[in-house]
Amino acid sequence: MSEFDPQQPPVLRTVGTPGETRTPADPIQPHTNVNATAELVADLLAATGLVTADKLALVRGRAGATGSLAQAIIDEGVASSDGIARTLAARHQLPLVDLAVAVVEA
Repeated sequence: MSEFDPQQPPVLRTVGTPGETRTPADPIQPHTNVNATAELVADLLAATGLVTADKLALVRGRAGATGSLAQAIIDEGVASSDGIARTLAARHQLPLVDLAVAVVEA
C-alpha cells in the first residue's frame, strides 16, 4: 500500500472524454403534468376562502392522483357534480344538458 503524498494528488477517473463540454442536468420534472389553469383555480379558491386550507390540500393531493381538479373537488365533497358541470358549461359557453331529464332518441 502506498502512502498518500499531499504534493501529488491521486489520479481520479472522470466521466466523459477530455475536452467534452458538459451541460448541467435537466431540472427535476414532476411525475405528472401540472395543469396551470387548475392551479390558478386552486389558488383562487384559497385566496377567496371558498374552500378551507385543509380541504384544499386534500383536493390538490387527489387532483395530482386523478389528474382532474374538478373530479377531486367532487370526490372530496367540496362541490357537487351538478355545480361543476354548470360552471364548466358556462366557462366554455355551452348549454348544459341534464341527461337524466332530457330525452335522447336512439
